[in-house]
Amino acid sequence: MVRSAGSQELLLTAAAPIVIEGRTRGGVFLEQAGDQLLALRDRAVTRLFNLTLLATAAAVIVMLGFATWISLRIGRLRSAADSAVSSDGKIRLEMPECRQRRRDRRLVAGIRAPAGAPQRTHASTSVPWAGSCRTNCARR
Repeated sequence: MVRSAGSQELLLTAAAPIVIEGRTRGGVFLEQAGDQLLALRDRAVTRLFNLTLLATAAAVIVMLGFATWISLRIGRLRSAADSAVSSDGKIRLEMPECRQRRRDRRLVAGIRAPAGAPQRTHASTSVPWAGSCRTNCARR
């Protein structure tokens, strides 16, 4: 790289010999303005910055969504814990109703147990084969 004597222009230069059959027959000398190299570098840095900004924004959105989901679950758990003890101090054995449990009840109500199978009833429901209700509510 060479700077011109009287200006601020950057000039890229390269020289190479031309060798034929072991003898130097000539040379090649190239000059190019450095503005293209600077523009290329600026575009690369801009693209890297934009991609980094995009990846950071995506990570922030994912983390915000996860934090919202966790806080909603904690709120439901707090509500369930608050409703587990009655106003007179007795512990209630039934779990609070949730959407998943209502769906399970509707689904299981239409299904009959196979002939000869033992009839199991979940503690908080009268529906046979509804043992997954408690775990589904706890997972939601």
